[in-house]
Amino acid sequence: MAAPSDNCDYYSTAYNNAVNYPRKDSTIKFFGRGAFQLSWNYNYGSFSKVQFGDSKVLLEAPERVANEGWLAFAASIWFYMTPQSPKPSIHDIVTGFW
Repeated sequence: MAAPSDNCDYYSTAYNNAVNYPRKDSTIKFFGRGAFQLSWNYNYGSFSKVQFGDSKVLLEAPERVANEGWLAFAASIWFYMTPQSPKPSIHDIVTGFW
């Protein structure tokens, strides 16, 4: 799979995201990967914390979401079910809970 251009990087420094979800080095990019396009360092870090118990796993190797089918599927389910403040989860909208 070809990577997006170098200009495509969703790395947030707002709200201490650079401190809580830092990038290992400048070559790591957080563009959308997976069925629901997991993007931004804080989403990679949050999902990694849930999946692996360590936010650094996917912060240091975000390409795993695109390269490992089971992980892309798991990331999609996590994104679908997890509210992202201030918005509800996709599931809550689809089921009419929101």
